[in-house]
Amino acid sequence: LWYSQSGTPELICEFKHDATAKMAELTIHQTTRPTTSQPRKMPLYIPVDVALIGDNGDEIALQLASGSEIRPGVLAVTEPTQTFKFSNVPTRPVPSILRGFSAPVNVTIDLSDGDLAFLMCHDRDLFNRWKAANAFASRAILAALKEGGSSAAMQTSAARYATALAAALDNRKIDNAYKAELLKLPTPADIAREKATDVDPAAIDTAHRAMSRQIANAIGANLEAIYAETTTTEPYSPNATESGRRALRNAALTLLTTRGSAQDYARLEHHFAYATNMTDTAHALVLLAAIDIPARQRALANFYDRWNGDHLVIDMWFAAQAQSPLP
Repeated sequence: LWYSQSGTPELICEFKHDATAKMAELTIHQTTRPTTSQPRKMPLYIPVDVALIGDNGDEIALQLASGSEIRPGVLAVTEPTQTFKFSNVPTRPVPSILRGFSAPVNVTIDLSDGDLAFLMCHDRDLFNRWKAANAFASRAILAALKEGGSSAAMQTSAARYATALAAALDNRKIDNAYKAELLKLPTPADIAREKATDVDPAAIDTAHRAMSRQIANAIGANLEAIYAETTTTEPYSPNATESGRRALRNAALTLLTTRGSAQDYARLEHHFAYATNMTDTAHALVLLAAIDIPARQRALANFYDRWNGDHLVIDMWFAAQAQSPLP
């Protein structure tokens, strides 16, 4: 069916916990939108990698009410609606569903801000940890859009998100390249796709910038420490470790710049002036091109004078200005 049936399936999940019976229940509805040639979609075989994470951050052994254990935690979803009941679950866990992107499907589940923050800090599955961060940030930005700007609801969510993000960044077991991805908010295009209707690009941009600024203000000290720790005088190397270090340093720089202080702008200008590789140079140019300060014109002129003989590099110069929100 995966080869003969079109469309992306969606799993709509409902999770319940009964503390008295020490039971947890996960109901999964699978659905695929009808198309002209296939108005009736058949249920697919969908492997769903699941974990229940206890309040101490450890995963709970998955034991079905029938007594059988599920290892390594993959549920076979084959019907339009299936319910899986787990025993020996004394306290409410947080479900981590579709770990490792175990099937090419979309998942919808009603998790609270607290649940998403918990997954950001404790989920051992890096795909779902990132997905929780992305969902949390998207929810806060969409809330701001609904209320017409930087709402009180967004400020509360952003503060909680920033706390969880800082805790995740402190995890020494996570490599720099992954931390760089955690630091990136969903793009305005991602938010537009989530909103789906009545999309206002300018309003999304305003809410996105407000969210970025609030996070940067909340964890500025953490970001400054990351930037300092990932700064090096070693020669450029294209290996994975160094690429991850550069990615994390640039991600920290991006958020720090949203605060808009003179110190932040000075850091950005220094980053551009003393960059030893195109990754750092081009990243700083994009950030400078979006800010109405004297360093903007200096950077654009410097970059053009240095690289006007290379058309591929000058494409970056055009792109930096095309992306700028300035008039």
